[in-house]
Amino acid sequence: MRSWRSTPLALVVLVGCGNPFNPFGPAGDGDGSGSASDSGPGASEDDGVDDTTGTGPEPTGGGESGDADQCTPDDVLTGLLLSSTSDRSFSIASDLVLDGTESGGFYVARNCVARHDGRGVELWSVAGEGCHHLAVSPSGNPVVAGRISVTSEEDYEYARVTQFDSQGAQLWVHEWDVPGVREAATDVAVDGEGNVLVAGRNVVDGTLSGWVAKLSPMGTLLWTQTLPGMSSDAPKLGVDDAGFVYAADTVFVDDDLVHVTQLAANGDIQWSWETHGPDGEFELDAMGVNPGGQVLIAGRGPGNGAAGLYLLDAAGDLVWSRTSHDVDWIERAAAVVFEPCGTIALAGAGDPGASNWGQLWVAKISTAGDLLWSQYIDGPFHSFEFGQGDDRVFGIDVDHRGVVTATGMLTVDKELFGDVVTDVREQWFGWYAP
Repeated sequence: MRSWRSTPLALVVLVGCGNPFNPFGPAGDGDGSGSASDSGPGASEDDGVDDTTGTGPEPTGGGESGDADQCTPDDVLTGLLLSSTSDRSFSIASDLVLDGTESGGFYVARNCVARHDGRGVELWSVAGEGCHHLAVSPSGNPVVAGRISVTSEEDYEYARVTQFDSQGAQLWVHEWDVPGVREAATDVAVDGEGNVLVAGRNVVDGTLSGWVAKLSPMGTLLWTQTLPGMSSDAPKLGVDDAGFVYAADTVFVDDDLVHVTQLAANGDIQWSWETHGPDGEFELDAMGVNPGGQVLIAGRGPGNGAAGLYLLDAAGDLVWSRTSHDVDWIERAAAVVFEPCGTIALAGAGDPGASNWGQLWVAKISTAGDLLWSQYIDGPFHSFEFGQGDDRVFGIDVDHRGVVTATGMLTVDKELFGDVVTDVREQWFGWYAP
């Protein structure tokens, strides 16, 4: 059997004037204003850029995080750098988070964890299991969480959380390995003091239950809280600047609903909120939390049911909702991030004007729920089902200037080493201007 190797492919699309090989640097002779409202296809193939050097976002320097002059830079073009790799090992990043440095570097959860510089070049990677969800500590150390599947006389799985230092050395690991219980860590976050929050679910005698746990910065378990509801699947979580923890999950009752819970820093439940969505049945896809405790949840009805967004304040009251019944720009969001500039970045999959969900999608909305811009990347038709490896954006993060860094996957048919290979998964990283 032929041994497959990675083959680089770089794509760039720009809207506006300026230096075509540096969409986030000086605009040259153009006015650099670009366009922040373009939609439609987001990439065209083979621009000849060598992705060993890349053209990712360059630091602007100066000012505090969230300063207005950094959130609306005059010399930034709206564009996308797409760098993809044909990889028969199917090692595709499932999450992404910035490393907190001015260089614009980032970590991805891929075949455990890898670090890239601000131009997308991999600096190091660590192989391992149980690395599906990612966060970064205040000191810049990546934390990954997931599940370990064990094949034995009785198949089971257990949850694991691992923290590495910024150079990839393992600092600590914590596991939930309970005999007879199937455990999985489904999300991870880090608070301002370096404590690690983990969401998860377990299966006992066929019954699903959601939970949230808090670990110290050294990986010691501080508390565990079971989430309300009869049963739960794949909870998401976030934490605000006051240390409150927010968990959201799909609760299975007569009709599925999304359930949101606020927990105090000591694990006590403060309030709960739920919705059946626009069609009376709703499943969670993504959740984001801002420093002030606002929570945005994204979900969808069963199958190709209506997608929806719901914004809650820190007291658990609904601020607004948007559904695809009301507006035509809401797609299936796999990631939600509040950014320092006061807007919200969404990413996932969609297909404008069609019934399938085969295009990658990134968008920004205001905190009032109004669309600012939406971008798509063409891909072949692949039915949109989370967890099935279809075309979509997996993870996004936003820096202090409002630049979005994203990672995802395209599935294509292409010629590799003289043979046409069907359904090749391609990893890509994209940078979107504010």
